[in-house]
Amino acid sequence: MNIYSIFTIWVIGVILLAIKNIRYALAVGLVLPLLIPPIVKFPYFIPLNTYNIIIFILLIFSIRYIKKTPCSYKLKSYLINFSLYIVITSTIASIGNFTLSEQIKNLTLFFAEYLLLTYCFLYIKFDKKSITFFNYSLVAAITVIFIYGVINYTTKINLYITFLTNLVGSDDMASMFQNEERGIIEGRISSTFIHPLLLGQMMLLCFSYLFYQLKDKINKLLYFLILIAIAILCFLCGSRSAFFPIFFVITIYLVYCIKLKKIIKYLVGVFIGLLLISPFLSDEATDTFKSMIFIWDQKASEKIDIKGSSIEGRKSQLDAAFNLIQGNPILGNGIGFVQKYGADNDDLLGAESIILQKLVDNGILGLFVYFIFYFYSFKYVYKKCKTNFQKASVVSLSGSYFFSLLTNGVGYSSFTYYGILLLLTYNVINIQKKDNHEINYLHTSI
Repeated sequence: MNIYSIFTIWVIGVILLAIKNIRYALAVGLVLPLLIPPIVKFPYFIPLNTYNIIIFILLIFSIRYIKKTPCSYKLKSYLINFSLYIVITSTIASIGNFTLSEQIKNLTLFFAEYLLLTYCFLYIKFDKKSITFFNYSLVAAITVIFIYGVINYTTKINLYITFLTNLVGSDDMASMFQNEERGIIEGRISSTFIHPLLLGQMMLLCFSYLFYQLKDKINKLLYFLILIAIAILCFLCGSRSAFFPIFFVITIYLVYCIKLKKIIKYLVGVFIGLLLISPFLSDEATDTFKSMIFIWDQKASEKIDIKGSSIEGRKSQLDAAFNLIQGNPILGNGIGFVQKYGADNDDLLGAESIILQKLVDNGILGLFVYFIFYFYSFKYVYKKCKTNFQKASVVSLSGSYFFSLLTNGVGYSSFTYYGILLLLTYNVINIQKKDNHEINYLHTSI
């Protein structure tokens, strides 16, 4: 049995599950990009990977909910207008850069990777039981990622990714970064992902979401351990854009949900803890943590030979991006331009920011539209919040991801993950509002 047979069985399993319960199928389908890299594609006219195929399957099964489930006109219109803009402008901009078949492929992959699953979650409302199932599925996937990540770090070998890259004839990026040392980090891991940065970004999203599940008294220990595992993964992948926002998530929680006196106590406790453990840390360990936390301190990074982009390097990338859109600064060069030609541009250096990626692909107007869509999606969910805890969960998820976008760009399917986790948070908020309404009703009735 080859790898394609295994993935085909997985797809069939999702289809059967979708027939019985579409909500459970969505949860199972969602963990796929965490465990199966996007490089594994079936050889069709448009090379779709397992994740893309499952998205289309789930979309078909979710069509029946569109007429049955009321959906916010504003949120739906944001998605539709954003989609139409991408189709029209990218088609116009890509003329001359891509053939017709390439344009169709790029647009298809855009919808498959970024929007279609979000549409499914938009129309399908989740109850407590299905959200719990989703959380358990996410925890199970992260457990696998963590265990394999530890094996990956200790052995300095990623057999899974090496096997898959050899199978499809792709570059083994995981092995390339495996030997890159950053202070006490002896090699950057990627676990089940093809790149350490993608591992970090996806784990950051999971941390931002699951952090607010600690309110679950029954499974509080489970979620706490998973959060520790995620933090370790973010550290071992060597991504400062993933590790630093973890502190942002915690800070937002303290500001929104904890009284000032308790915050002071926590800070004093952390300070005393740092004083107690600092004598036992080597200079190299101290410098490593400083570089991961104080990411704006270029000297701290240089001290342990971190080769990440400097401020000067980022400016150089921005200049390169503007040079690439001189012919069409408003609409850019079309979706997929950076992915296809970015590696050949020495000055662009991978376009390590959402600003660079969207500027080259979609132009100045496209970049503006993208941020408008992002802002309004956040604003819509935030306005539904009634408690500080709910507000903190939305700000943490959106804020940490936004920081990651600015410093790292959009990893494969990460924007879809953000949209889904935001909608799940929205569902949780609605469930909590419903529960509170029922409690108040009972109290008034008695």
